[in-house]
Amino acid sequence: MTTSQAVLEQLMVAPLSGQVLADQLNLSRNAVWKAVENLRKEGFVIESGKQGYQIQALPQRLNQSLLTYYLDQGEAKWKLILLDEVGSTNEYIKAYKSQHQDDLVICASQKQTAGKGRLGKSFYSSLEDGLYVSLALKPNCSSPAEVPLYTLLAASAVIDTLGSYLAEPIQVKWVNDLFYQGHKAAGILCEMVSDLEIPSVSYIVVGLGLNLAGDLSKVADIREIAGTFFGKELPKDFNINQFLADLIQCFMTYHHHFAQGKFLDTYKKHLLGLGKEVSYQENQVNKTGKIKGINEQGQLLVADSAGDIHALVSPNIHFGSQQFVSD
Repeated sequence: MTTSQAVLEQLMVAPLSGQVLADQLNLSRNAVWKAVENLRKEGFVIESGKQGYQIQALPQRLNQSLLTYYLDQGEAKWKLILLDEVGSTNEYIKAYKSQHQDDLVICASQKQTAGKGRLGKSFYSSLEDGLYVSLALKPNCSSPAEVPLYTLLAASAVIDTLGSYLAEPIQVKWVNDLFYQGHKAAGILCEMVSDLEIPSVSYIVVGLGLNLAGDLSKVADIREIAGTFFGKELPKDFNINQFLADLIQCFMTYHHHFAQGKFLDTYKKHLLGLGKEVSYQENQVNKTGKIKGINEQGQLLVADSAGDIHALVSPNIHFGSQQFVSD
């Protein structure tokens, strides 16, 4: 823990004088002053008054010190990597994991230049207030066949965490797209990294791309489909660091209780297109059917024209988002 983080941890609880901080942290008054100045440069508004140093406002962009403080309140110990700009958080975290042994890794940025989607597609990642984050961890499941359920788990964590800020419910287009007010506002990409010598899953990378706020009107190829959760600007009371920490905590709660499958209840409740006649491609063959729900394996249940139910497996399926868009 840096000196600035140690001082922040104290000031997040209550205002304290420089002398009290120095005594509690076994630091010099000058070291405390430098730490406070560093926090101010990071975007913390800290005033000095009769009660001592007091935090008046928090940084509104991703911040290493603040997010570390929030994450340290939980049991999991994360390696936290925040980047001003990155090609892809998923690719960055896989490269990092190839050289390091950390069990739990977070890579987050508010701008990607080479965002990834399913089936090798690109993902637009240059929104004014986007959040692009990847988590690397060992899956808490008994079989590699269950790993795809982490896409549904992550979607449910976003729904639970972000939904408390919104006036309308988030909906999820199977398998990995989140819609808000009729437009796609988030995507999820779950990747599995295996050990070639031992037939087991080394770890998974769960990537989340969230369109929090911004103007998409000039992005010609996606503006009819894409949307944001908060319109063009974030609410003044929304702090991206607090939100991300809450999201990770929710994700980890579902992760620790994976076998109970409670995330499936959330996912089913918010499934988009239930009862809707849809078109899709299965192994590049065009088909149609009516969405009936999902099963316990996270597969989409679709009824064909004869009424027979088919369970769709996500790697083989492509749904066009346009048919789910509404004004």
